[in-house]
Amino acid sequence: YGTATSAYSGNTIVNNGTILNNTANTLTISPAIFTNNGTVRATSTGRIDVTPTNLTQAGAMTNDGSGTFNIAPNSAWTNSGTIANNSGTLSLDAANDTAKITNAGNLALNAGTLNLGGSTILSDVLLSAGFTRAAGTTLNLTGVLDLQNSATPLDIGTNGQFGVGGLGTLSGTIRNGTLVAGADNKTLASSSGKLSNITIGSNLATSGGTLYIQNGLTLADGVNFNIGGTWLYFNTANQSVTTPGAATIQMAGGGLYVYAANSTLTLGSGLTVQGYGRVASAYSDGAIVNNGVINASTAGQTLTVDPASFTNAGTVQSTAGTLNLS
Repeated sequence: YGTATSAYSGNTIVNNGTILNNTANTLTISPAIFTNNGTVRATSTGRIDVTPTNLTQAGAMTNDGSGTFNIAPNSAWTNSGTIANNSGTLSLDAANDTAKITNAGNLALNAGTLNLGGSTILSDVLLSAGFTRAAGTTLNLTGVLDLQNSATPLDIGTNGQFGVGGLGTLSGTIRNGTLVAGADNKTLASSSGKLSNITIGSNLATSGGTLYIQNGLTLADGVNFNIGGTWLYFNTANQSVTTPGAATIQMAGGGLYVYAANSTLTLGSGLTVQGYGRVASAYSDGAIVNNGVINASTAGQTLTVDPASFTNAGTVQSTAGTLNLS
């Protein structure tokens, strides 16, 4: 364990042998340029951080230990060799989620957890020919997945693009497309995850405290978006929640929150927001315009509507619970 690095920006380390961490400590590989033609392997409880500025990965990187194997160069990179997680956690990243990761070799999630970061499209990693995933594993999205406005929805369930087990936790961003729960009605588990320019194409439930909404949200006709206790934070300016027909946001202690300064959230016609929780704004210049239905519909519970500015061109009502309009 320790650090393999370089003092100058153009220096390179080329590995044609084996770099092994068989301890409980951290081994860091962080030269300006790192080329792996050999093997980098973890076999114990420790951690390996591969964090050069530029990475050429043509050899083998294998996690056989119970710790974390983190591959996170500060630039785009391609795996043309073999990366395997046989235990513990494998984290793939690039330039703090802004640079592209591509799998042109073999990437095997045989056990444990894969945290997929960087910036990817489906064909880069999840649908690449060399990606395999075993049952019982966990795949979390920590980076940016761009659906490129494809007509094919992103299925987060076990039969979808994430493979057996579906999507674990979303702490990154899914953008530009349609998302569905899949045949197994997979719950979208959010850890401050983000949906940007997304259509919810099927009934979908969420879990977790916060889900950020960016660049608008569309609910397909007939969809029930059951956010439960999750808060939807609308954190880009002047957004709308729309539907081409009739759709529902079902709350059970969660809420809709305008979380961008000097911004308006418009709830479109055909949309019903119901249950209990709160519809509000974080800033004194935040506004909500309701063109749909807001309904306090849960007996014994309260739905509070209290943004800084509220314009109602639709219906605000209570059919079972208490409505607090302030």
